[in-house]
Amino acid sequence: MQVVYRLLLWTLVFCRFTSQEESCSGDLGMQSKRIPDGRITASSSKSSVNSPHFARLDGAKAWCSAPKDKLPYIQITFVEPKSITGITTQGSKSDFAWVKKYEVKYLDKGTWKEYDKEFEGNNNINGLKSNTLDPPIRTQLIRIYPKDPIVLGGTDPKPCCLRLELSGCSAPAVCRDPGMPDNGTRIGENFGDGQMVAYRCNPTFNLVGSPTSFCIAGHWNTTKPTCKASCLDPGIPSHARRIGSNFGHGGQVTFVCLKDFTRLGIQSMTCHDGKWSSIIPVCKAVCVDPGKPVNGSRIGDTFLDGQAVAFSCRPSHTLIGAPILRCIAGKWNKPTPKCKARDDPPSLTWAMTLCTAQLPVASCKDPGTPKNGVRHGTEFTHNKRISFACLAGFQLTGTANVVCINGKWSASTPQCKAVCVDPGKPVNGSRIGDTFLDGQAVAFSCRPSHTLIGAPILRCVAGKWNKPTPKCKASCPDLVAPINGRAIDFKPGYRHGEQAKFSCDSGFKLIGSSNIRCLDGKWSSTTPFCKASCPDPGIPVNGERVNGSFAHGKHLQFRCKPGFWLVGSQLIVCREASCPDPGIPRHGRRIGSNFGHGGQVTFGCLKDFTRLGSQSMTCHDGKWSSVVPVCKGKR
Repeated sequence: MQVVYRLLLWTLVFCRFTSQEESCSGDLGMQSKRIPDGRITASSSKSSVNSPHFARLDGAKAWCSAPKDKLPYIQITFVEPKSITGITTQGSKSDFAWVKKYEVKYLDKGTWKEYDKEFEGNNNINGLKSNTLDPPIRTQLIRIYPKDPIVLGGTDPKPCCLRLELSGCSAPAVCRDPGMPDNGTRIGENFGDGQMVAYRCNPTFNLVGSPTSFCIAGHWNTTKPTCKASCLDPGIPSHARRIGSNFGHGGQVTFVCLKDFTRLGIQSMTCHDGKWSSIIPVCKAVCVDPGKPVNGSRIGDTFLDGQAVAFSCRPSHTLIGAPILRCIAGKWNKPTPKCKARDDPPSLTWAMTLCTAQLPVASCKDPGTPKNGVRHGTEFTHNKRISFACLAGFQLTGTANVVCINGKWSASTPQCKAVCVDPGKPVNGSRIGDTFLDGQAVAFSCRPSHTLIGAPILRCVAGKWNKPTPKCKASCPDLVAPINGRAIDFKPGYRHGEQAKFSCDSGFKLIGSSNIRCLDGKWSSTTPFCKASCPDPGIPVNGERVNGSFAHGKHLQFRCKPGFWLVGSQLIVCREASCPDPGIPRHGRRIGSNFGHGGQVTFGCLKDFTRLGSQSMTCHDGKWSSVVPVCKGKR
């Protein structure tokens, strides 16, 4: 379904932009005067009757530059960015003049760029000459530079006279950089209209949201997704079964206790970004209700494994049997006792029991008071109840309420253990253990691609953790060795605190830091680069060179011997090399003509052809960052 969905999206986008390209050839408003006079300017004008706003196609007048203007141009400013696909020019009928060719410049992100083609102009005064711009220009400001003027009967220097019309349409808006999801990556660096980017998450993380997004009219059609961590296997409680095995973000597991066992805790738990919503439950064996003796009562209504209940009789009756029963693995350790009336005619055996039962009922010993706690109640006779509580900062472990039953307490005296504050969880990490009592320990771990800094296990000692909570620091992305250089001791997955070292090949100088350190997922500085040294330029005949450093950025100075004059520059600087012309792929087009260091060119393919390879390449000291792509026909 996802494949079909993506194909449909691509089809819709392709159809929409195919129709846009087909309709992006209308007049932009010179002749119709949708472009007002104030938005047509020029470097100069020959006279008031040759002002820039007269440069409208088929107009009675035309724009002409001043004859002494050595680099004349006419400039059109649009209210909004336009995609310019064609230019039509015409000479000046009133001036008997035209130009044979022209060049074009346009403003792109605050920089004037030259279109990498010279256009053919007119052969006469009134004839129209139309030229197609392939690729189109996306700009809000364009300049036309006329060349080779022809003026019938004129004298030198000649003015350049021109009338023109621009063809195209409103340029689709470019979307902003959508960013990268935390713990994930984005595929796609082109944010132009109709372009798609895709997202994926690192291992053990789940993508929440749309995996793809399209730029439509300057806005992404979906929001950036998030990458949520998976949870650890929670295990299965004893005497239970687990339903569900999805431990990813949003996954849910359910626990069901086996027959004769009762669940203590939440039945279902959900994974939320690496953390379960609760701890796993416990399944306790259940004893059957032991009932209550006739003419007696029972203290306790919990029949789980390890729990105890106590029995007593009315004053006129005597307890026959054990006064306390304990549930062990689903069975009571003794049978339920009975209450016998004291005036019943006893049998031999009953007479012996009755005589024993009629002895005074024993009291319990003082159970004491737990350290760091208090006791409520001072009567320790049969059937009397006392309770215990802990002071602030301490937690009770054991039974808070006990009953004296014929000389024995129903449970032992509890303890008050110091409580440590919640140590929290490190960002990008998790904690195992949620009990913070004295003597208890908790453990910590980090998500993939993170390193634990600090102690992995903390222990609560007298209300304080023995060590501070650790932190999880992210590893840094893999490095790319500089061109004409190398990374020393290179390895994948640099951990927090580790260093990377760089050096350059012979004849190249390292620009930047030779040592950079991984600091919580980010490098302390950018990767350095290697600059080539310049070859020895030699020494001029009858002259000398003042210094001899040929390294990048260094300069050399020359001077002549007495009686000789220096012809040429006295000072030369070693700079980056330009790259050769990369050419244009067959069935494709190239945008950009800056082949100097740092210059970038972009490639596109014609309709019905698909690009194989990088869309853009950058010149770095004489070398292109990648090879020219190939445009392959669609089947």
